[in-house]
Amino acid sequence: MIEADLARWRFNFDEPEPLFATIVGDYEGRAWLWHWQAHCYNRNRFTVIGPDGTWLGVFEPPDGFDLLSVAGEHALVAVKDEMDVESVAVYELVGW
Repeated sequence: MIEADLARWRFNFDEPEPLFATIVGDYEGRAWLWHWQAHCYNRNRFTVIGPDGTWLGVFEPPDGFDLLSVAGEHALVAVKDEMDVESVAVYELVGW
């Protein structure tokens, strides 16, 4: 069990790591770039790029948040509660 936990922390410096894990496009032409992170971290972070290539900002959602789709100023997400029960929710994106 300890070896499995330690394996999460191993990092191979000879292997390249991606900068982004996933790219999600929305209906307004924005690109949501989900930052790649090591397995030991539990922080989601998205860089949002406009359709003309303009940097729009960084979006840091709460823990347990999985972005499914974005339309206008609303995000469709899958969220997990403290018991790891998954449900679907719609969040309003204020300021986007």
